[in-house]
Amino acid sequence: MGIVVDVNLLQQDGKDYIEIQVRPSAYPVGYHGEYHYRSGSTKQQLRGTALTEYLMRKTGVRWEDVTVDDITVDDLDDESFKIFRRESLRSKCMTSEDLAVSNEELLSKLHLMKDAS
Repeated sequence: MGIVVDVNLLQQDGKDYIEIQVRPSAYPVGYHGEYHYRSGSTKQQLRGTALTEYLMRKTGVRWEDVTVDDITVDDLDDESFKIFRRESLRSKCMTSEDLAVSNEELLSKLHLMKDAS
């Protein structure tokens, strides 16, 4: 399960019992393909988008920091680049000179490419 617990053998009224202490975890605990976490005094199960959002929130990762491997600029939709350029000009976020570059150069200028060569 990926958790570390303290197990103590204790006695009370002449009887032995064990105490299991589990420290809080910043991450959900995986068990048989399901992920669980505690919220107050209840156990919650995380699935799908909720699991992804929980992990991203706990790790401080943002969607814009997540890279997609094995994709090239040619795999991206050219129409999306046209829309981006049009809207960037309309909102005055970028100038015509900023946008008069190749799609690859544009992504590089926006720091959206990893290991650009």
